Amino acid sequence: MTANKILNSLYKVTKQVIKGLTLKERAEAVAKLCVEELNLKLCWIGKKQKDGSVSVFVQYPPEHPYPGKIKVRWDESEYGSGPTGKAIRFKTYQVLQDIESSQYKLWLSTAKKYGFKSSASFPIIADGEVFGALNLYANKKNFFNSKIIEAFVSFSEILGIAFRNALFFEQSIDRLNKITALRNIDLSIISSFDIRVIYDVFINAAVNLLNIDAVSILIFDEATQELYFKVKEAY
Repeated sequence: MTANKILNSLYKVTKQVIKGLTLKERAEAVAKLCVEELNLKLCWIGKKQKDGSVSVFVQYPPEHPYPGKIKVRWDESEYGSGPTGKAIRFKTYQVLQDIESSQYKLWLSTAKKYGFKSSASFPIIADGEVFGALNLYANKKNFFNSKIIEAFVSFSEILGIAFRNALFFEQSIDRLNKITALRNIDLSIISSFDIRVIYDVFINAAVNLLNIDAVSILIFDEATQELYFKVKEAY
């Protein structure tokens, strides 16, 4: 694959990443275009979890069974010894030009079923924090030449910034929804002495703006207690 082909492909991916507003939309665009533009067999983005595990955030093709059949971690356990775990833990890319190596022994038999011959994992980092890793699989050995690696190192840096911005956007919307919900409850308390009206506003705000399940409200779990006492105090 020529350098121009690689750059043109990643340019297309970058344009799609910038277009998306949500983190999920951006991640899905990346996975799809990496496979379609670079003739890869599979791309999945793993999300770093606090317990040391790596979850599948998005993948393309969406129906490919491989990500769901493997266990991956980023800690120092044996399941953290593969490319994905090391990319996240050491914050640097990991490339296996031939997956038939000791580093890939835990996943080798499964990977061979789907025709994988080489793989690469690039950490997604923003402001020093690792979100996860971009994982790529090809049906050829030595697929990830120096040009591809260099391009994806730069691309993963752009990806980190794009993901950070999308995450900030989602967090801002979430905070705005919470403020709006509490403001609506306050206004209902001020403007009405009918407890039924206040209760209706409370239910609507909790379910539609705070994303609390209606069942949780009925059983009065911890997720609703704080909001309840806010209403009670104001009332």
